[in-house]
Amino acid sequence: SLSTEYPLDPNQARLNLTIDNLRLEATARRLNMSKEEVRSRGLPLDDLEIEHPDAEEAHSREINTWPDRGAIPYAFDASADAEVRELLAQAIRGYLQATCLRFTEVSPSSTSPKILVTGDKSGCFAAVGYQGLGGKQSLNLGSGCHATGIAIHELGHSVGRHHTQTRWDRDTYITV
Repeated sequence: SLSTEYPLDPNQARLNLTIDNLRLEATARRLNMSKEEVRSRGLPLDDLEIEHPDAEEAHSREINTWPDRGAIPYAFDASADAEVRELLAQAIRGYLQATCLRFTEVSPSSTSPKILVTGDKSGCFAAVGYQGLGGKQSLNLGSGCHATGIAIHELGHSVGRHHTQTRWDRDTYITV
């Protein structure tokens, strides 16, 4: 079970959630540089490869909520090493501090619905909201995804958060 005794500093959690910081982290990793080096050289930041659908194609329904309203269950696959486990612990602490969401660790062999945290696949990804996929759905923090901000971002998808530009009500919040 993950310790939630040492919550993230609120300012750091907010910083980790910014898109620019995620882009900076991705660029620094790809170029094998520090973030400060990328900044000082004025290098262009990597895109996050986010689709921009037309308003008609934007997500027009609410996501599926997790069936147990008490806590969202998660488990670690054998491929989730100590670093992946700590990243998820930091992400959970951020959500515990900033939201009313709660999480509970369950056995990976449990047949109950859960987020299954993996680390062996390529990339960073998670399904949006509860999918009802035979008791488990993946949240992957593979190579190149080992940053707290990315873990917070992917956990956000698992609990049902879309990218703002793909939400059904996005035109209320985004002006291009």
